[in-house]
Amino acid sequence: MKTTKEILVKNTLWLSSLELISKVVMFFVTVSVVRYFGAANFGRLNYAQSFVGIIMLLSDFGLNTILIRDIAKDKTRVSSYLTSAIVVKAFSSLLVFAALFVVVRTDLSLFFLVALFALAGSTAAIYTAVLSAYEAMQYIFITRLVHYCGVLTSVLLVIYLNLDLHYLVGFYTISSLLSISVALYSLRSLGVKLVAKHDSDLTKKLLIQSLPIFGMLAINQVYMNIDTVMIRHSFSTIEVGYYQAAYKILFAFQAINLITVVTFPRISSLYHSADYAKLKKLARLVVSAMLGIFVPFLLIIYMYSPYITTRIYGASYQPSATVLPYLLTAGLIGFFKVFTGNFFLAANKEKIVFRASLVGLIVNISLNYFLIPNYGFTIAGITLMISEAAALILLLAYLPHFASKKLTYHLPE
Repeated sequence: MKTTKEILVKNTLWLSSLELISKVVMFFVTVSVVRYFGAANFGRLNYAQSFVGIIMLLSDFGLNTILIRDIAKDKTRVSSYLTSAIVVKAFSSLLVFAALFVVVRTDLSLFFLVALFALAGSTAAIYTAVLSAYEAMQYIFITRLVHYCGVLTSVLLVIYLNLDLHYLVGFYTISSLLSISVALYSLRSLGVKLVAKHDSDLTKKLLIQSLPIFGMLAINQVYMNIDTVMIRHSFSTIEVGYYQAAYKILFAFQAINLITVVTFPRISSLYHSADYAKLKKLARLVVSAMLGIFVPFLLIIYMYSPYITTRIYGASYQPSATVLPYLLTAGLIGFFKVFTGNFFLAANKEKIVFRASLVGLIVNISLNYFLIPNYGFTIAGITLMISEAAALILLLAYLPHFASKKLTYHLPE
């Protein structure tokens, strides 16, 4: 039987390889899309994605975290869990399209295509959540690799054939559908029965359990997208393009979040086996390593952000340099927020994570509402940094009272 260290090393290798490949691919894709479409059309695409991201609240119920946690503990009912999750996704998808039809007045076809792509991606995430519960990261690697290869091919085709945004998003959707097919095949390889008789009681149980997580994910969805929507309402899609160009670099930086993905099943398993000494050791290791590596990295970004953004996107994207350091700082704070929250999630303390996320959202929206119209898109990076810090501070304040297990972690002396 493999030790915790061996499992973590194996899973980290698979996911780190995936992150490396995906970030390289998405770096090329982002640079190509930004340069090909220009700031205005790039902003138009990202505004649609952000708006749809908020509407997706009607579809994402936080079931994936429940699936990972519960299936990791008991794999005998995996087919029933999977069927319930797909049933919920099917009905909620109808709500998403109905909402878009009601609220969107311009660019409706682009918004609908973006929603279709988002729903395909969130469906694929259900299957990869089950793979994660089995700690079969090699299958997640293959599934996501197919998706990213499809995205890369989509961009190359659009540029070569001189096509518009609609074709780009349509090709993206096909890539997600292909990744779903690979995930299904992978689950079959693990002996998972993909379809079971629908258990309405289990579905109700999942929905009830996921409510605090749904609230947290809803907050995060708004969190991730509200700044772009508010920038668009105050300015044009050009400013959105500048902001999102910097945000895409943050997306690459968020490869560090693979650590939270890799460690969450192990945190859950160790907590339920009452191995609290190993939990604290794991926490110390992750915190000290992340601070030691990425604090110096951020100092370099603060000094050279104008050079970095213009070298990547071109001289016309010089305005993106002003917000980049703040976004990356928010990304590191956000990592610690998610990592800390995973300990509460493993112990079924979702409400604590929800409260912290709610505080962060309130701070973010309040600051953006008053500051973006007067100070431009750069201030959105600063407000994101402040709001992430507020949520993390609240989580840390709860740690001394965590259950009674004393799972607090400290930096090594």
